[in-house]
Amino acid sequence: MDSSPLPYHGSCHCGLVKFIAIISMPPVGVRDSAAPPPPSPSQPRFYKCNCSTCHKSGVFHMRLPDAPNEFFLFSPLNLEELSNYQCFKRLVNWYFCPTCGVRCFGVAARWKKDSIEPERFNLAISSEEGKQITPIKDNDEQQRISVLRLDPEGYKENQTGYFSLNALTIDQDQPHGKRLDLRRIVDNKWLEYLDRKEGVADMRYDYPQEGGSSCGGGHRNTLNKAVTRGLLSSLNGKPGAQSSFSIPICRSIQEKNPFAHLWIFPSAYICKSLPCAI
Repeated sequence: MDSSPLPYHGSCHCGLVKFIAIISMPPVGVRDSAAPPPPSPSQPRFYKCNCSTCHKSGVFHMRLPDAPNEFFLFSPLNLEELSNYQCFKRLVNWYFCPTCGVRCFGVAARWKKDSIEPERFNLAISSEEGKQITPIKDNDEQQRISVLRLDPEGYKENQTGYFSLNALTIDQDQPHGKRLDLRRIVDNKWLEYLDRKEGVADMRYDYPQEGGSSCGGGHRNTLNKAVTRGLLSSLNGKPGAQSSFSIPICRSIQEKNPFAHLWIFPSAYICKSLPCAI
């Protein structure tokens, strides 16, 4: 069973954007596809949308039940430092990092500068990162951390405000040791697939909507593993086996094409010594 809500650290790829999200698991349970979402859920919702905005952005939506009190942005503290994309009615701000391009969240709500007690974050802040955060002191000389948060005054999810966190930007490794395992969300059919492109199909859990996509390349990785085994077998002369020459062969291929591991060796179970990116 999952424990009480935990703070999770998230960021863009280069680290300009840093945030903490308070997440309770498991998410909202499976419900009737024809029924609307509960008005005040106590757990997050995860979904993939097939509209052109979400599909082309690759957003893995996580909707927090109480975003003003469960999402805290502590870098940057000025939204002008982020790039912003708006489309159609221009209601939602799809912020993204101007350096690495990662899109962490979409929001249609007022922001508020605030300060909160570090104790709310401690489990999600590494000791190294903690040294880089300068706490401020309030009137009672208590240490607090400056953050941006959604203004809770008048905020009602999907009525007066909208906030969607890209679950893919939650860091894979957490200081408290408990990962947000997105595989579990898919395997347990907790991921909702919404039809916002045509608006005619009911929400479902078993398969993406027309024109949409699932969260991850499970069968693609299986195919790549099979191709990799076949290539190594032919090069090593040992069909169906992975020989001790696998790593040298990987290195040899990479010397000829430094990008080879990005398309032919996606899995670290063979190329453990090779970098995952260049």
